[in-house]
Amino acid sequence: MRLFLLLFIGLLIYQSVRGQQVRFTARADQAEMSLDQYLEVEFVLENAQAKTFLPPNFQGWAVINGPSTSSQVSIINGARSSKLSYIYTLSPKTVGTLSIGSANVEVAGKTYTSAPISIKVTKAGRQNIAGDPKALSKLDLFVSVKASPDQAFVGQQIHIEYKLFTTLDIENYNISYTPEFKGFHSSPIPKFNFPTNRETINGRTYVTKVIQAFSIYPIQSGTFNIDPMHTQVSVVVDEGGNANSFFLLPNTKGVNIISNPLTIEVKTLPQPQPPHFSGAVGRFKMVSEIDQLALKTNEAASITLYLEGDGDLNRVGKPYLQLDSSVFQVYEPKITKENTDYQATGFIGMREFNYPLVALVPGSHKIIPAFNYFDIDSNTYVTLASEVYHVNVSGKAAVLSKEDKLNLNASEILPLIVNPRLGSIHPFIGSTWYYLLLLFPGIIIIGQYIYQKQMQRKDLLGKSERIKKQERSKTIHALEGMAIKNNETKPAHHIDEINTMLSSFLRTYWELGDHPFTLKEWQNIIDQRPESAELKAAIKNLYKEFELSIYAGQPTGMKWNELVHAAKEVVEKL
Repeated sequence: MRLFLLLFIGLLIYQSVRGQQVRFTARADQAEMSLDQYLEVEFVLENAQAKTFLPPNFQGWAVINGPSTSSQVSIINGARSSKLSYIYTLSPKTVGTLSIGSANVEVAGKTYTSAPISIKVTKAGRQNIAGDPKALSKLDLFVSVKASPDQAFVGQQIHIEYKLFTTLDIENYNISYTPEFKGFHSSPIPKFNFPTNRETINGRTYVTKVIQAFSIYPIQSGTFNIDPMHTQVSVVVDEGGNANSFFLLPNTKGVNIISNPLTIEVKTLPQPQPPHFSGAVGRFKMVSEIDQLALKTNEAASITLYLEGDGDLNRVGKPYLQLDSSVFQVYEPKITKENTDYQATGFIGMREFNYPLVALVPGSHKIIPAFNYFDIDSNTYVTLASEVYHVNVSGKAAVLSKEDKLNLNASEILPLIVNPRLGSIHPFIGSTWYYLLLLFPGIIIIGQYIYQKQMQRKDLLGKSERIKKQERSKTIHALEGMAIKNNETKPAHHIDEINTMLSSFLRTYWELGDHPFTLKEWQNIIDQRPESAELKAAIKNLYKEFELSIYAGQPTGMKWNELVHAAKEVVEKL
C-alpha cells in the first residue's frame, strides 16, 4: 500500500512537470496568400512568464497591427498550463516566398527562440464580393499614390497624395496602414481640403477622392522606396438593405486595397555652398523694416525681417545683415513670430526675426538685410536682399579705448617730496603712512579701472547666463510637451525634433554658433568639454540613438518616454 502511494505521488509530480515544460513557437494563419490579403502571425509562450519579448524585424512585411497580447491558464487533472500570445497582423510588400524571422523571449535568464516561417505570396487577384461569381476588378476600385515632385533636393517640400478611384458604390473607408516615411520629416495635410470629383481614365469614369496627403521633407540624400498604404473599403453589394437591420442599411463587403509602391530620388545640393547659405531649399521671399534711420553713438536700433517660404523650416537658418561690424554692434537675433499655413501649393512657413544693434561710429552707413537659399526653380543659390538702409549716426566716438586704459603711465603720479627726511619736527614725512598717502590717488585710479572691467565682464557674463537660462527653460518645457505624446512607435520625425532641441540647446550653452555638426563632430566636441565623464557619455548615447533612428531607420534601444527623459536629464544637469 505504501509503495502504491509513492508511485501515485510520483506520477502526479511527473504530470505536473510535464505540463509545465516551457515552449516558444510561432504560427501563421495561412501558408499561401495573395498580395492584397492580410496574414496573422502568433508567437506563443507556454508555461512561463516572459521578462522581455523581442519580435523579428518583419523585413518584407508591413505591420498593420500589433503586437496585441492574449493569455490563457488551464488546470487539468492537477496539471497547470499557461499560454501567452503575441499577435501581429501583417501585409506583404512584394510577391514571392517571404520569410518571417525568429522572435526571442527571455524567461528566468534563459532565451527561447521561435522557428522562422516561410509564406508564399502571389499577385493580387480578383476579389469575390459576397459570393457573387463576378469578381471585383482592380479597374473598379483602386488607390493611386503620386509624389510631386518625385525627384527633389534635401530639404525640399514634396507633396504626397493618395487618391481613391471607384466605379462602385462605397459606404465608407478606413486607412489601416500608413507608411512611416523614413528619411523624411512629414506633416499630414488636413482632410477637409479634399473634395470629391469625377475623372475619366481610358474611357472609364471614376468618382475620386484624396483620402490622405502629406508634405514630406527629405533629411538625407539617396533613393527611398515608400511602402504602400493599406485601406479597407466597405463596398455596397445590396442596395435593398439588410432585412435584419432596423434602419434597412445596405449590405456591404469589406475589401482590402493596397496602393502602388512609390520611389523618390533625393539629390544633394550643389557644391560649393555660399558662405552665408541658410540651409533653406524651396521658394522664399523676404521683407524688412527698421525702426529708425537717425541714431546717436551708443544708441540702439532694431531691424525686423519677415521670411516666408515652402521649404523645411527645421533646416532654415537666420538671415544676415551686410554692414560694417566696426560701425555697428549686432546682437543675436530673436525669432519673435513663427507660423505655418497650408495653401494650394503646400505648407508655407513664416518666421519673424528681430535684430537689435548699437551704433558705435558717427557718419552715414549702409545696412543691407540679406538671405541666401537654394531656389528649386532655377536650381541655383539665390540671395534675397531687401531695400538698402542708409543710417545716419551722430555724436562722438569714445576718445579713450580699452587698450589706452591699460597703458596708464605710472610716472605721471609723482611724489610731493622726492628726498624726504625724518626729523623731530616733521615725523610724518618719510613714514609708511606718508608713502601710502602719496600712492592713494594711483590706487583709486587703478581700483576704478579694475571695477569697471569687472562690471563689464559681469554684464557680459550676466547676459550670457540669462540667455543660457532661457534656452534651458525653453528646451525643458518643449521636452515635457514631447513626453505627453507618449508615442511608443517613435517615428523618425518626432525623434528628430528631440535631436533638433538638444542640438540647439548645446550650441547656445556651449556657444558653438549655428554651424551644423555631424555625429563624429559632436563626439569630438563632447570629448573636449570639461563636464563629467558620466554626463558626456549620456550625451553621446543620445546622439547615437538619434543617428540610428533618423538616418539608419533602425529602432532605438530606448522607449519613447525614456528617450525624452534622458534628453531632459542632460539639459537639467548642464
